[in-house]
Amino acid sequence: MPKIAGRKQESDHINRRVTQSIFRAFDYAEATNRPLNTYVVIHLREKASAGAVTQFTRIRHKFRDWLSYRGKKTSTPVPPIYAYSFEKPGQAIHVNWVVHVPDPPKSGVRKKAAPMGRARRRAPRSL
Repeated sequence: MPKIAGRKQESDHINRRVTQSIFRAFDYAEATNRPLNTYVVIHLREKASAGAVTQFTRIRHKFRDWLSYRGKKTSTPVPPIYAYSFEKPGQAIHVNWVVHVPDPPKSGVRKKAAPMGRARRRAPRSL
């Protein structure tokens, strides 16, 4: 297993603080009536023009812009809410992204995601 950036030792698991942050993200989303209802895995390739972090930042900005556009159309602004983690640094990098997508625009997300690869929607498992 490759080293996680900033760590002195290799790790097979995330630590307690990170785990608590993830649980709090789900709790916060639920408390604000915006449950994290869509799970996405994005496989990224490091490129000379943009690393994996830069690519995912662009994806998040596109999602935010799309959500803002849809909110203006329906007169109900919905701020983006999500949690994510990068896995396999230095190998087959991928991002696990759990995001709140309002009910009406879900079909639009699938249409946008289709050209980028297979998008599967499933509810996150309760822990």
